Amino acid sequence: MQKSVALSATRLSQQFHQLDLLSNNQANASTPGFRARESGWRGGEFQSWLNLSLGEIENTGSTWHVALPEGSYLQVMTPGGARFTRRADLEVGLDGQVTVGGMPVCDESGAPLRAPGADSLNSDGTLMAGASPQGKLGRFSIAKLRESGDWLTPEEGQAVTSDLRPLVGRCLEGSNVDSTREQTNLVALLRRSEVLGQVLHVQDQVLDKTIREVGRGR
Repeated sequence: MQKSVALSATRLSQQFHQLDLLSNNQANASTPGFRARESGWRGGEFQSWLNLSLGEIENTGSTWHVALPEGSYLQVMTPGGARFTRRADLEVGLDGQVTVGGMPVCDESGAPLRAPGADSLNSDGTLMAGASPQGKLGRFSIAKLRESGDWLTPEEGQAVTSDLRPLVGRCLEGSNVDSTREQTNLVALLRRSEVLGQVLHVQDQVLDKTIREVGRGR
């Protein structure tokens, strides 16, 4: 009985973890370049993983919006160190600091990129002020990454190489969250969690009754 209770409690805990992932996916459905987190059983174990498939590309017409090639990432400097992202709704401050999501974007050397007076962005990632180049976006190719807060970091042993493929200007990649699919999964998950909760309640009642009857010498 104790093993069945422990198993039900473990399954319920997994359901709550899946619920957290689904909620976070839904909350970021409109975040540019966001990568959905999925979960399930793989190789007999419950696991979660990043969905690295492409999101839909939208033409926004904005000078500082770019769509990256598949497998390409920008590097940002966060309080926790260098991280990577597919998000590319860039902003250029009055001081020339290039940011995305409030974090400084790095150049090819990994240093924060500044482009004073920049007014356009070439397909090779160079920010221009008129005809004068002011700096170049660092773009990097990475095969496997994991989450690190709101950003991404390469999995252990993964190579990080420069990516020279052209960017698509005035476009933006959306998140790869499938809202309809997530809603369907959420309903199914809530139903399974409700059933598991009921099973755990019944098991608890049976265990409690067994303990009381043993205590009475039955």
